[in-house]
Amino acid sequence: MERPCDCAGCSPCRCSPCRCAKSEDLETPSTDASQASPSSSSSSSAASPLCGGAPASTEEKMRAFLTKHGVADFSIVQVPSHYYGISLEERRAMLNAPSIAHLCKTVVLENTKHIGVDDKLNSKYYMVVVQYIRKVNGERVKDLIKQVNADRGLKLGNKKLNFNFCRTSAELTGFVYNAITPFASKTEIPVIVDAPLLALQPPLLWLGGGEVDLKLRVSLADLMRIYDPLVGSVCFEQDEGDGEGGKGEGEADLARPAEQKGESEAAAGAKREAEA
Repeated sequence: MERPCDCAGCSPCRCSPCRCAKSEDLETPSTDASQASPSSSSSSSAASPLCGGAPASTEEKMRAFLTKHGVADFSIVQVPSHYYGISLEERRAMLNAPSIAHLCKTVVLENTKHIGVDDKLNSKYYMVVVQYIRKVNGERVKDLIKQVNADRGLKLGNKKLNFNFCRTSAELTGFVYNAITPFASKTEIPVIVDAPLLALQPPLLWLGGGEVDLKLRVSLADLMRIYDPLVGSVCFEQDEGDGEGGKGEGEADLARPAEQKGESEAAAGAKREAEA
């Protein structure tokens, strides 16, 4: 039985987790990196029973999903409204993450020339998990999909591949901008993990938690186990990007190499047609 929160303004009924600093269900981020450790963060527990049929909160749904899928160690942290207005280092300290490389985001991409998500090797949509210090490169995503299909004897030309940011990601996932995560998504969408994530030490990452002010810490092992993602280097290299790359989901650069070289759209299109 959970202890009712005794803070002012909180009802004894635990229909949904108290979002105050005294809550045992929802962490408040540290502003001092020495105050907490990710390994000692709040871990999984089943969602609280709902009183009177009240709808489950996003956090409750997330906890229920993680528990159902055997995630034994995770944290859900509430961050302040100015979180996206501070630097990556300040965010790292707030979450007590091991490094800024452990701060990640999920970008939903859409292949505008394809339909269906039933084939994860050739899907219309992909969730791409990348570090904030890196920026998604649409050409490299395309190259990865072409390669995994070539490995099974299926040739995909450029006529069938054109990745752009998905404008309907909120409807697909149930999560708004800066809240997207593969976990508990409304639609099961294949996942791509940017290769450098596999080298993270310790092997954990911070992602969106389903709401803009919720951040989720999970292990890399659980992400890989649950989603069996495609893995590839799908971002610009450091000298191709512009440095820190600390923008929100959907703000990464998907510029095509042809456009970067100053070629016209017509010339770039002709080149792609020839390569298809």
